[in-house]
Amino acid sequence: MSQALKNIFLNYIPSALTMYIEYSVTFLNVLFISLLDDPVLVSGCGLGLFLVTNVIFTWNVGLCGGIDTLVSQAFGRKDYKLCGTYLNTSKILFCILAIPQALILFKSRSILALFGQPEDASIVAQKYASVVMFGMFLNMQFEATRRFLIAQGIFRPVLYTLTFTTIFHIIGLYITVLHLGWEINGVGLVTVCTFILNYSIILVYVNIKQKRVLSNEWFFMDKEALRAIPEFLKYGIPAALMMMIEVLGYDMQTIFAGWLGSSQQAANIIMFQIWILIFMNSLGVTYCSTSLVGNSLGGNKPEAAKTYSEATFIFGFSTTFVLALIYYIFRHAIIGAFTSNQEVTYHIMDCFSLYLIALFSDCGQGFGQGIIRAAGYQKLASCVQLVSLWAVLVPLAYVLAFVFDFGFKGIWIATPISATMLMIGYIGIIFCIPWTKLAEEVSKKRSTDSNDSEGESAQSLL
Repeated sequence: MSQALKNIFLNYIPSALTMYIEYSVTFLNVLFISLLDDPVLVSGCGLGLFLVTNVIFTWNVGLCGGIDTLVSQAFGRKDYKLCGTYLNTSKILFCILAIPQALILFKSRSILALFGQPEDASIVAQKYASVVMFGMFLNMQFEATRRFLIAQGIFRPVLYTLTFTTIFHIIGLYITVLHLGWEINGVGLVTVCTFILNYSIILVYVNIKQKRVLSNEWFFMDKEALRAIPEFLKYGIPAALMMMIEVLGYDMQTIFAGWLGSSQQAANIIMFQIWILIFMNSLGVTYCSTSLVGNSLGGNKPEAAKTYSEATFIFGFSTTFVLALIYYIFRHAIIGAFTSNQEVTYHIMDCFSLYLIALFSDCGQGFGQGIIRAAGYQKLASCVQLVSLWAVLVPLAYVLAFVFDFGFKGIWIATPISATMLMIGYIGIIFCIPWTKLAEEVSKKRSTDSNDSEGESAQSLL
């Protein structure tokens, strides 16, 4: 166990830093818009993020769950050719999805009107979604490459890339939003430029390293990538459903808050931005466990996979407790960085204790997701998620907020109840995984032209 904790810790540092830096793009977008102290702009930016997240980000990042499962296991059994095939498969799928996704985002304002969102905020959201659309397509290609590397335990190239582009993003937002006064248009333009840089830099980096360490993995599209689509979708679709169910379920809270008023919606958006900031720690641990558990299963090491699963929860809850404690101590300063509006601040502080409970449980289910994706149990997990979020969270939040007239607080009473149910459900799935049988099945799977002797370990990229 001590060695497992040590390995998680060593991977956790670059993994968590990567997640924090990657998330900082949307975090900084909301932060800079919040500095203008206009609830309409904050709501519009949040709704724009809602649209882009649910139309593009949720599905594409969710589909990358196929990479988490298949690449981590293939790398564990030294099937390097198949790792590259799965990466190319994901890129093909993202190109296909880009067409309907673009058509939907062009109708952003009409879609928000169907949900009864404020007209002024919907106009702002339409501007944001229209500008960011192209950049998101390239960023999803970057996401596939990032997950491909992470599944093999490679974090630093992505960390270096995101560090550079985030510095660019901050400078760009300062100039366009605060200095030039371009408001939401400035946010969208800078975001697109940042996403273009993300993908361009990682492509250059990996291609420079290709001849030395990735000759078996990094190659152009071939017919094997098309043949792998059914297998990829077997894991990718349930993973995408997991992501969609979770994101859309929590985003319904933003919709409900909008029905209560702009101040409540602004409060909910700010709360979730801070929530996600802390949840990045959970994702950092999650991707460590996906890599370590998946590699262990591919290498036919069931006991190691089980030990890494247990160590994930121990390490993850420890780091979450520290972060939650820091947030509690400095809550006034952190919230004050987002808004000086007294009404918005009141709504946030009124739900703060419920917020912390929900946050802790949600991080717990995040740890479970990484293990589940490594083992390939996404389909069962998506069913648990559907019940917890759409049979419990959404109806309960609506009833408490509007039927029992608890208002904004009613939404946040429902959240910790649902998050705790989801965490317990995931732990139950992990407890029932037949580790020995699963490891034997995974380790026997080979690509048709695999060659163990070719290629060096991709860990050399570290």
